[in-house]
Amino acid sequence: MFWINELRFLAAVAVIILHVSASYIPSLGGNDYSLFIINLYESSVRWSVPIFVIITGFLLNDDKPVNLSIFYQKRVKRILLPLLFWSIFYLIWIFAKTIILNREHNLTDIFISILEGKPYYHLWYLYMIIGIYFFAPLMNLVVNKLDEKNVFPFVLVMFVMSFFSVLQDLFIEKEKTIFIFMFLKFIPFYMFGALYKNNTDIRFKWITSRLTIPICFLGIFMSFLILNKLWGIDVAFIAYSYNNPLVVIMSLSLFTMFKLRSKPRLSGKIFDLGNSKALGIYLIHPVFLDLFNYLGAFDTSFLLALAIPLFSLLAFGFSLFFCFLLSKLVWFNKLV
Repeated sequence: MFWINELRFLAAVAVIILHVSASYIPSLGGNDYSLFIINLYESSVRWSVPIFVIITGFLLNDDKPVNLSIFYQKRVKRILLPLLFWSIFYLIWIFAKTIILNREHNLTDIFISILEGKPYYHLWYLYMIIGIYFFAPLMNLVVNKLDEKNVFPFVLVMFVMSFFSVLQDLFIEKEKTIFIFMFLKFIPFYMFGALYKNNTDIRFKWITSRLTIPICFLGIFMSFLILNKLWGIDVAFIAYSYNNPLVVIMSLSLFTMFKLRSKPRLSGKIFDLGNSKALGIYLIHPVFLDLFNYLGAFDTSFLLALAIPLFSLLAFGFSLFFCFLLSKLVWFNKLV
């Protein structure tokens, strides 16, 4: 399925743009222009992670009887080794940074970060996907039993519930939670992808229009600025939540748009490697962002409109090359 490959490749690039943009936020100060540019890029790529989960639902759903033993064995082989290796790698990376930058870091922080599924800021996805994989057979069973007339209401209710959970996290003080609950907010994305697998007539008008994506982008962009102006940046970040209705609609629209395409538009060796190593690119790129930051690259005095795509391209290129090198090693190839 060419469109799946294209979406996966673009999502990997979009995640890097998202993280490069976010890297400038600590040095913002009161620079409204820099925040405007950062928000521009951030708002345009919020669909990246939801797309990965939607693709997972689409690929894993099967209306035929599933051998649970075989299903879980495949998922464990796919996720367990990278999760263990990269968790250890980034814990060592953090320790090295504390020495180089003369910062404090204790064992309690390390233990808590693992329980939260965030030994490093991007690794939460690996910890979250464990829950998705574990409940995938059950979610597939539910999805495949739905009548087509119940498809839209079911998905809609799931997304509404997930958004209310985001509001709860924002306005109600909560204790830290362990990583096993992270997947709950992404269930609707998985189910949408799973529904689309065997219900090809799911073509809601509100997600097939080419205007939907730019409208959602503009809505995310403006809502962040407005919320920031009224209540500050901590509240404004709700605009970037993956369960924000605008982000949800943007993600579903993009997936649907690619699903309905009739011919591929991306090709070449870089595309093929980037698509096959999308997970590896996701896992490796923070190393290069840290190096850029150490060299002073994420200074808002730079021309951000050009700096963000430039450093995103560099991070993608370095990550892709590193994945290429690892792919030549049989054992390490399984890590990316």
